[in-house]
Amino acid sequence: MKRKATAICLLAVMLLLSLSACNKQSAFMTVEDKSVSKELYTYYLDKVLSFPEEYGIEAGDRDAATESAALCCKQYVASIKLMENEGITFSAMNKQLTADKVEKLWSLYGRYYEKIGVGKPDITEAISHEYRIKQIIDYYYGPDGLEPTDDADLKEEFVDLYVGFRAISVPLTKTDSLGQEVPLTETEKEEVMNVFRAYRTQINEGEKTIDEVNVAYNNSLDIIVTEALEINVVKIGDPMFTEDFYNTMLEISHTRAGLIDCGNTLYLVQREKIATTDDDEFYLYRSDLIEELKGEDAEKKVTELALTLSCEYDEETAEEIYGRLYEDKEKSDITDEEKTLIPKLKEE
Repeated sequence: MKRKATAICLLAVMLLLSLSACNKQSAFMTVEDKSVSKELYTYYLDKVLSFPEEYGIEAGDRDAATESAALCCKQYVASIKLMENEGITFSAMNKQLTADKVEKLWSLYGRYYEKIGVGKPDITEAISHEYRIKQIIDYYYGPDGLEPTDDADLKEEFVDLYVGFRAISVPLTKTDSLGQEVPLTETEKEEVMNVFRAYRTQINEGEKTIDEVNVAYNNSLDIIVTEALEINVVKIGDPMFTEDFYNTMLEISHTRAGLIDCGNTLYLVQREKIATTDDDEFYLYRSDLIEELKGEDAEKKVTELALTLSCEYDEETAEEIYGRLYEDKEKSDITDEEKTLIPKLKEE
């Protein structure tokens, strides 16, 4: 009986030692009273090394990179602590938005993340931090916040950051004898351009509306159109369109029509006065505008708190992570092409 009891005690001690070893291994970094895994640190260090200019450091500066990644981890903890201090509960909507974005990112970049040792739970932690920032912005600067942002400032921001338009898109390609899409010849393209130059003139001289032009164009393709064109509201610079598209769009006066050649597609567009004539459009983008206007203020609050937090981490493991990511590229099976796929992970 005594031997059995002794064996049980030994088993318990071994179990405790095993658990202790596991905890020591997982607790790579401690920020105040919270643990940060080496996988989450790896995620942040990879971002820093992929886009050093966004963190204000020189490429190849090991010390600055590791310090920036550590600060990211402290900011991650700080957003949790700030919400705890203010009594803010992470909303069900933001939890769902986090889950949706993680699924999207994992479907696109999961293979890359697995190669650098980052799992889906770690991505979830990182994206949760982003949505905590959004909730902090709303808590302070939203319509019912402690320091609500003035609508006049938001509408001014709306005019500066967004563009409204209706558009007819016209392909400048055709299908060849092999069934492949190829560009129109210069002669064919000029014929299309002349047709739409005439349409542009008719709209600007008040002879036709852009909806009537849309009907006429689709009738020529034996397509029946019964609905009016919708107003597109797009943030300037959104990758949905090219830089040339936005530059040309901004040269077109409101309510006027213009042509934008984007290579394989021609757009006949008409600018719309979204901010001053349609409050529904403004309110639809209100939260994004508050984020644009007050996001830096909220991040400053988080960073100020982060800088007061104590931080300890395993420097040897940090060195290993750094080397594994970027100093031993020849030994890594991560291709340069895959490295270029790392997203900036900003709200899209």
